[in-house]
Amino acid sequence: MAEPPSRETLYAIRKEMLLPLIGFIFGTFISSLTGAIVFAIHPNWKITFPNMIFFVVGSFFWVIMLSLVYTKLLAADNGTLQSTIAVLGYFALLIFAVIGGGIVTTYIGRKLFKLEKTE
Repeated sequence: MAEPPSRETLYAIRKEMLLPLIGFIFGTFISSLTGAIVFAIHPNWKITFPNMIFFVVGSFFWVIMLSLVYTKLLAADNGTLQSTIAVLGYFALLIFAVIGGGIVTTYIGRKLFKLEKTE
């Protein structure tokens, strides 16, 4: 019968998973805040639960796609960005991925689910 994992192993697993969790929470917060700003500015969209879900899910999808494509094109063989310009370019494109991806996905989601214009 196999031995249960030691305390050190469990602590190492928890410690390694903390940073992705913090990143996920921070990303959700930033996407939600950006969505609220976009919906406050857009004349036909209001801050509703379906709109926020569309926006946040779309933002995450487009940020993941950006990350995959950008690292495939500009990263070194080990997956890291080696120059300051590459890192700054990635951060600049993240802004467009969050806003653009959220808007496009919200627009498509509203059309697919036939949500009212004034909702």
